Amino acid sequence: MLATDNVCELSAPPEFVWPFYTEPKEWPRWSADIEHADIRGELKVGAEGRCKYRMLPEGTFRVLSFDPPHSFTLDWVTLATHVRFDHELTPTGAHGTHVRERISFSGLLAPILGLLERPRIRTDWPRAMDCLGALALEAYLDARDDACAALLVERWDVLLARPDAA
Repeated sequence: MLATDNVCELSAPPEFVWPFYTEPKEWPRWSADIEHADIRGELKVGAEGRCKYRMLPEGTFRVLSFDPPHSFTLDWVTLATHVRFDHELTPTGAHGTHVRERISFSGLLAPILGLLERPRIRTDWPRAMDCLGALALEAYLDARDDACAALLVERWDVLLARPDAA
């Protein structure tokens, strides 16, 4: 069985990475390799969807495991090959995420597809993670700004309500 193991660090907490990582319609936003993806219903164990990677025929995927916001596993089938994606998110520091993704190939054409795709995965995966990280960081900073603004408004309201403030 051919496999690739990829790891990286993102500058946003797992709770902000998770929504982009687990929503198939979001995948093309951060991965240039994915032309389109969708799922019937929500991502959960047993759910099925479709995904079209660049230079490959569209395939179907099934969710094998789902543990928000820590891990999920997909089995994508195309060209008589099962491509298993094991995704793990681990918090690091105050607001970071360690991402680990293992991609393994099995089935009739796995040796060919795996050998063809491994170089592309090694090149494109870091770029995809950079994009995913940027989206998650932007969402995290927006949420932090919103929380700070709400706190300022709350404190301002308290200050204005004090009788000695006038």
